[in-house]
Amino acid sequence: VPYNLSLYLLRDAKNLLHVSGGAATVINQDDRTLGTYTPAVNSKGFISLKLWFMLKHWGWKNLALEIDRRHELALQTADYVRRNSDLLLVNPDVRHNAVALLFCPEDLAARGLDAVNSLNRRIHERLNMETQWFVHSFPSQDDERVLSPERKMIYPVRLMFGNPLTSWQVVEECLEKLVAIGYELMAESRSEVSAV
Repeated sequence: VPYNLSLYLLRDAKNLLHVSGGAATVINQDDRTLGTYTPAVNSKGFISLKLWFMLKHWGWKNLALEIDRRHELALQTADYVRRNSDLLLVNPDVRHNAVALLFCPEDLAARGLDAVNSLNRRIHERLNMETQWFVHSFPSQDDERVLSPERKMIYPVRLMFGNPLTSWQVVEECLEKLVAIGYELMAESRSEVSAV
């Protein structure tokens, strides 16, 4: 189906019989294909239908509770990061369901911003390729000046709590693994330097 999500309204459902609905007709551009039958169809997506289905499934109250749960999980994660001397919170004012952070123990920070960015990019890659977790990473200007007074680019890892199955236990295990990988990579780079 060439439409990401569409809605087609008819006064009489029998009129849909005049439109060809097979996948081959869409590919072959049949004159009766839904996308060519009327100019209004195939011109705009109806992505909000997904929202409507979600509201029908969850209901307003349950959806609000789930949003609050995810935000609370983000706040709990931010508190954990603040208490962990190996981690640095990039967005100290958590207002939604995501937390950005850097692995940044003192000895790594002393090596400079490039070293911190490089290691965090490697941590991101290892977490996504070798573990059960998928985390985001992206270049971001250090607007909060948590690491760079000049607001230079940093490469934080971002945990986003969009999955309703994510629990605190899952988040805590991921953060522990992130720190462990960080130290493994630091040890590897030290041994590479000493071997040279």
